Amino acid sequence: MRPPKSHKIIIEKLAFTPPLTIYRLSKETGYSTSTLHQAIKTLILNRLVKKHKDGFALTFIGLVKYLAIRFADPKFDHTQISQIIKEYASIDDCPLLTLHQAFQKWIGNEYYDNITFASYLVNHIFETQIHITYIKAPKPIKRGEKIPIRVPTPTLEQQEKEWKHALALTFFNLTLAKPTKPKQPQDQNIKNYLKKNLNEEITKKKKEIQKLKTTLQNLTQPQPTAKPNKAY
Repeated sequence: MRPPKSHKIIIEKLAFTPPLTIYRLSKETGYSTSTLHQAIKTLILNRLVKKHKDGFALTFIGLVKYLAIRFADPKFDHTQISQIIKEYASIDDCPLLTLHQAFQKWIGNEYYDNITFASYLVNHIFETQIHITYIKAPKPIKRGEKIPIRVPTPTLEQQEKEWKHALALTFFNLTLAKPTKPKQPQDQNIKNYLKKNLNEEITKKKKEIQKLKTTLQNLTQPQPTAKPNKAY
């Protein structure tokens, strides 16, 4: 189902001039405060918008989705991307945003191209990803019995952390995969950021490999043979 036009306009305004109050959004968009309250409520439930002390802004997820949508738009140039990045660098702690000047100095305008392309890829990955959650049944299940199983929903902070990590990895992969690889970054903060994300990914992969090893062992280990009944 296509979202209402008001949602698209609100997201557009919040992308370029965050944060905005309901009153200010009403002035900017022409929508009534009641319409905006309902739209914002829905966008918050969809984890695209969140409340800041000075109004509303896009979540990190909402920002990535907006950049992903605009990725193929030829009118979406470096000037517009730069404006958005600067705005969100002041209200979000993601180094990929807050270090935008250092990144721009390192790889030039390629920074803006890579961050929008990375947003497109990360959004696609999360939209099409199948999540497998291991849960323990609350009790032995009888054949044909139906029991409710609640899968825990991650918090917005947990989800944003996953998206930030995925965006950083994708961004660095795009940057370093060019035929003409850039020189090593001179900024120590970028080096630390790259090292942190790679170490986190290595730890994550090691845990996944260990789970696979455990599953393999459980499936291939010899089963105990039943002892024959003694004859009396």
